Amino acid sequence: MRKTIAVDGRFQNLIEDLKDRGYEVVDLYGPHTGVDACIYHDGIRDFHNADSYNNTAVLMIDGKGKTVDEIEAILQRGVYSSLF
Repeated sequence: MRKTIAVDGRFQNLIEDLKDRGYEVVDLYGPHTGVDACIYHDGIRDFHNADSYNNTAVLMIDGKGKTVDEIEAILQRGVYSSLF
């Protein structure tokens, strides 16, 4: 099943790379439901967009300084440890 990832628009290259790898990418700040992960840029202020109303866990990833390979590895593992 294809994963849906909400991504901060400042990561244009990452957005295109994730789409090329088969992920559905939506705007972190746009209307969306049922995302599997959120890739944020500036820390905790972005967490308000987590998809909490579906009673599901959403993987939160700090995308700053990460390559698409690093992001994809995190998405495949389903865990990410660094919040700050």
